Formats: sequence, structure tokens, C-alpha cells
Amino acid sequence: WYQRRVRVLDKLYTPFMELACPCFPGLTDATFQCIENYDALVIKPYETIYQAALVLFDLDTLKDIADTVMTSYCAEVGGVLCHEEFGGMMLTYAKMFDNTFD
Repeated sequence: WYQRRVRVLDKLYTPFMELACPCFPGLTDATFQCIENYDALVIKPYETIYQAALVLFDLDTLKDIADTVMTSYCAEVGGVLCHEEFGGMMLTYAKMFDNTFD
């Protein structure tokens, strides 16, 4: 159980944060601009539905949440990148809350 979580951390979370943090703070702006202005041919027949669905979400608040999360995860304190500490904390939380494999 624990080893699977460590693999997810090592193979997904840590590499993602190592790629994402150098792009922050512009990353969330770019991401939400793409969501708001998405115009790929694949959705052209559904553009009205897509735009109607966007209205259901408070994108400004979601962007603020994403900015806050990225700010905290990408910070460096005492020479340690916070996302490295958060990864270990997530594993600890998983052990506390997920007892399905015990």
C-alpha cells in the first residue's frame, strides 16, 4: 500500500511540481485563459454548450484557489522546496485516513 503511494508521489506529483513551479505565477493565468478562450475545432459543434458550462463555474475563484495552492507548494523555505515537504505530508495523511489496505 505505502509503496504504491510513494510511486505516485515519485512518478507523478514530484515531476509535475518540478515542471510547474518554475512556470509559476504565469502558469495559472495561462491555464485559465485557455479554459476561458478554448476554441479548438473539436468543440466547435458544442461551443454553445461549452460556454454555458463555463458560466456554471466561478473561474475567478477557482483561479484564486489555484494561485494560492501553487504559491504555497512552490515556495522555498530554508532552502527546502515546500512541494517536497507537502509530498511527505500527503503520504502521512494517506496513512492516517486510508485504512482500506489494513
